[in-house]
Amino acid sequence: MLKRFYSNTLPLILDADSRHAAKTLRCKEGDKIEVIDGQGKLFEAIIAHIGRNEIQLNDIKLIQEVTNVQLLSIAIAPTKNPSRLEWFVEKATELGIKNIYPIQTKRTEKSSVKEERLNNIIISAIKQSKQLYLPTLFPLQSFEEVIRQTQSISQKFIAYCADNPVRLQNIFQNDKEVIVFIGPEGDFTTDEILLAQQNGFVPISLGNSILRTETAGVYVTGLIRMLLG
Repeated sequence: MLKRFYSNTLPLILDADSRHAAKTLRCKEGDKIEVIDGQGKLFEAIIAHIGRNEIQLNDIKLIQEVTNVQLLSIAIAPTKNPSRLEWFVEKATELGIKNIYPIQTKRTEKSSVKEERLNNIIISAIKQSKQLYLPTLFPLQSFEEVIRQTQSISQKFIAYCADNPVRLQNIFQNDKEVIVFIGPEGDFTTDEILLAQQNGFVPISLGNSILRTETAGVYVTGLIRMLLG
């Protein structure tokens, strides 16, 4: 099995991936590798030269191209423990998510996220899981701003821990784009739920259990991937 890398700068592989290839995977000039561009294309290529911070490729051949059928976006409040958000980002990427929106809510306990680290996790996860599309990680934004940015999405849901009989799987339409908002450990406030509803979001239940933020995010991602078939 050929080693797989990510590059949006073909015919070069830059920075972290190039160092990983040379030092960890012990790639050498003349090796055949696979390269994904994060936009649905898979290539085979030959390593022509390994430099300090870049690898030059030649004999690049397109061997697979797919159209983006990813319909799912998740807006999620960063967790107090950053490793939990990182776990969500990794698993959601493996399952095939389109967009990840970290959101600052009234009860969010973190005021920043490490975007570079999260993007590196995303790149590692698409290589490991054989995904061909790189999810977009948006910067941390306010709840209200992400509500505004996602107005054009046809299916909009907000997961809420209060007594709510509506289950996602009972109202989901599998041929339309969807976004789900996942709240912080203290849940969304009543005002946030009201604002979401005023902007076309439907409150949903994720079942009888009280899930951690990152668990809820992975649960929703996996459920929608299953419903999409």
